[in-house]
Amino acid sequence: MPGTPFSTTLLEPALAKAPHALPFLRTIVPHEPHTDDALLEHLVAASRAAYADVDYPCLIMFLHLQFGIAMHPAYALVEQLAASSSAEQVALDVGCALGSDARWLAHHGWHGRAVGAELRPVLLEHGHKLFRDDAESCGVRFLLGDLFDAAFLGTGASATSDSLSALSGRVRVLYAASLFHLFDAEAQQQLARHFGALLAPGTAAAPSLVLGRQIALPSPGTWATADGVHSSLVANRWAHNEASFEALWRTALPDKHVKVETTRQEFSEQEKQGAKHFRREDTFFLVWSVQVWDK
Repeated sequence: MPGTPFSTTLLEPALAKAPHALPFLRTIVPHEPHTDDALLEHLVAASRAAYADVDYPCLIMFLHLQFGIAMHPAYALVEQLAASSSAEQVALDVGCALGSDARWLAHHGWHGRAVGAELRPVLLEHGHKLFRDDAESCGVRFLLGDLFDAAFLGTGASATSDSLSALSGRVRVLYAASLFHLFDAEAQQQLARHFGALLAPGTAAAPSLVLGRQIALPSPGTWATADGVHSSLVANRWAHNEASFEALWRTALPDKHVKVETTRQEFSEQEKQGAKHFRREDTFFLVWSVQVWDK
């Protein structure tokens, strides 16, 4: 079934919720004339084109223009780790879509050390169109691949130099927004284990950090509505609550110290409108961070 029709209704509330976003967009997106009207006209057109190819709900909620990592409760630690990490350690945005947050990281302490991983090449292409940059000028190294493909993970004989295994032990910050809830419970366990293998060694005073947000439920269960109105959704996608999400990480990384922090965030009116055709009414956002260090 088709997704929700594209509309600009949610653009203004999206930018109002993220006051840091428009000043950053003015700086990094070339636009003529140098007016907000010209900039916004371009951003809307580029977002519309991306949604026509991939009907992700985040695109009609304009979440890709909010640079959500900057609003995360753990962002202060992201900044601290940018300053204290070695030159070989990186910040990785997994499931980066258009690469918005990866670009934010590249411009805020992680210059030359920001990496984005994405499954769909078309999304990265639309990201370059949105930001009017290219692979050389964007400041981010993008990797293409399936998180469950042994070659991309570097766990099989066919692993390539562009696999995530090249980052093993080097990832100091891993951002995974709107990612875990796309998979069933077993696949989420696999993801947590894979991510743990990528993280740089840490201490309680200077841990590695995984952070993000995702759809959650008061009691864990499947969260997509039965009609599956969005073509990007399937019925067995699993939503955690606070307790089960903490248990996920403790089970996935038994040989590490983990400190899990969660915050419940209700859907804004903007997000309710963008998600009304596919989410259960009792869903909320779980904003979370996991500090990881060696035992």
